This record gives sequence, C-alpha cells and structure tokens, in this order.
Amino acid sequence: MPAISGMLGTASVGGASLEVDSWSVDMSCTVHRYATTATTDDQTNALAGRQVHTCHVEGVMAGGSLPATPGTTISVALGVTGGVALGGQGVVSKVSVPPVDISEGAPVRWAIDFEVDGILS
Repeated sequence: MPAISGMLGTASVGGASLEVDSWSVDMSCTVHRYATTATTDDQTNALAGRQVHTCHVEGVMAGGSLPATPGTTISVALGVTGGVALGGQGVVSKVSVPPVDISEGAPVRWAIDFEVDGILS
C-alpha cells in the first residue's frame, strides 16, 4: 500500500487567503463514565459525549501584518492524497510567530491555533 502525503492546506481570514504549508488536527470527545445496577465488579460503562476538533496551521508571513488575531474567524480546507479532505471554520484562539532568524534573513513564519465550529467534515 503506498504512503499518503499532504497535498492541500488553505486558509482564509476576513476574505484574505493564507498560504498554509503545515497543518495538524486533533479530534477528541468527552467520554462519560457511569455505573448502573447492571454493572458488576466495580466496572463502569462509557458513553461518548460531544466531539471537539482543534487545528494548528502554519505558513510564511506575506505583507506587513500578522495573518489573524485571536477571536477572528478562520476557514480552512485541508487534505492528503487518497481522498481524505477536511474543511470547516472556527475561531482563532492563538497566533504565534516562532523565533525570527535575523542573521540569515529567513522568511518569517506564523502559526495559528483555532477551535472548530462544530466538527471538520
């Protein structure tokens, strides 16, 4: 079976398109543990709660300002080879600029963390 690779990463904030070159997604849900009269031997059952999706996208800064600020809305389309694609929008929770290399004049990077409205699909 061939390996899959990342092939898509776009984001937009306030109508401005951002070039994404790295992304990650965390999908989780709250799991509620409970016991009933039907459970024995100190066992508990599990019940899945609501899903929560968070994303992290990165790219190279273009223009003279940060690509977003906390509290703004971001839309994304993310994908890999093999037909797996995720998209949706959310609210920016954190904007970071990693260490800037001034000795080499390397491109300035940015990173955005956001909470997805609903779930990615």
